[in-house]
Amino acid sequence: MPYQAEKEASAKRWTYTVLFAVLVSGAVAALTAKTLYQIHTDSCQKSFQKPFFLTCAMFIGEALCLGYYHLFVSPKTSFAARRHRREQALLDAQPNGILDEEEVYQPPAEASDEEAAPALPSVPVWFFLILCTFDLTASTLSFIGLLWITNSLSLMFRGSMAVFVALFSVCLLRRRLAIVQWISIAIVVAGLATVGFSSYLKPKDADDANTASGFEIALGIILTLASSMLNAFQNTIEELLMKMLSNYAEPHPLEIVGWEGVFGTMLSAFVMLPIVAHVPGNDCGGVQEDSIDTLKQFQDPLVVFLILSYILGLAFMNYFSMELSRLLSAVVRNLVAGVRTVLVWGVSVILYYAVGPSYGEQLGLWSIVEACGFVLLIGGSVLYSKAKETQLPAKDGVEEAEEPSDLEGISDSDYQQMVVNGDKEYAR
Repeated sequence: MPYQAEKEASAKRWTYTVLFAVLVSGAVAALTAKTLYQIHTDSCQKSFQKPFFLTCAMFIGEALCLGYYHLFVSPKTSFAARRHRREQALLDAQPNGILDEEEVYQPPAEASDEEAAPALPSVPVWFFLILCTFDLTASTLSFIGLLWITNSLSLMFRGSMAVFVALFSVCLLRRRLAIVQWISIAIVVAGLATVGFSSYLKPKDADDANTASGFEIALGIILTLASSMLNAFQNTIEELLMKMLSNYAEPHPLEIVGWEGVFGTMLSAFVMLPIVAHVPGNDCGGVQEDSIDTLKQFQDPLVVFLILSYILGLAFMNYFSMELSRLLSAVVRNLVAGVRTVLVWGVSVILYYAVGPSYGEQLGLWSIVEACGFVLLIGGSVLYSKAKETQLPAKDGVEEAEEPSDLEGISDSDYQQMVVNGDKEYAR
């Protein structure tokens, strides 16, 4: 019994560690992205306003998850798997076929059954490429929108993903929602409208870091909503593709995020960035985004530090979000997402008053309206998650093979995804 008590205590400690890590890593990723837009540089823009480069950096962070998967998680390439194969070869080489028990690594009991079953082929590469295309477009729209709205607004409007996923599940997956789920969606929409209205109550202060015009704020909100809609559509397409690929082995969430990161890095670095460097715009040289100017700004140690912090924060967020999905319910994950938004909001306020008005967010009467909208968002998301247990069967008598993906009102990534696409945060 002491062993069982210690095991339970260890599991609790790991759960608390994962909760803390999700909060911190997600907050770091969100704060560094917006702070990069606000720092003063020698660029013609006087700040690091490079949304297309940040999309590339996001995919680099996701690609790191693939390395972790192959080193520590994969049943074929991880250290534990390779150690087991070496020890099995040693065992087979013994004349009597016996080794000292302490020398041999013992795999889980289920391993023998899994090895006996025929191995399923891995999903084709085009599966990850399709998901990456949606993620590339959605992330770029989100980063452009972040130019004109605050961090807290961006995170709150990412909560609209729950609404879009629900609508796509009804239209494309032919699911039926209970009345309480429709009520929860209406609450989320009311929260989004309240949060959006709060942004127009804020007076324009020349010393404030967020001095966008009313049109720019509206455009930022629309782009963020469009990003959430694309991520929700990606969620639905992924589920449809997995049903089509039922004869293939289901990929691990870290594998999905990692391969999306690899393909996204290649597409953004070798296709998107060269294209925007030749499209007319407001960046240096009269283009949408000058990649040469981006490289020049790497001479600033603060820029390098923030970019590395963003990449690592996103990588850790994706991993710990996957663990959070495994350990806790959708209700708790939505609450954790809300706490993370509050954390980002609080740190942004501290930056504004402690560092200077060029950074962070200002507080005022409009913040009360924003807070009310935020409460509606979280309340609607939690209510929807709890109502999933009473979800009705699909239309036309078609039974669903499994429950739909949990909806997370956050930013993978995010998805994260999950990412945060979230939020896979990306851990669906």
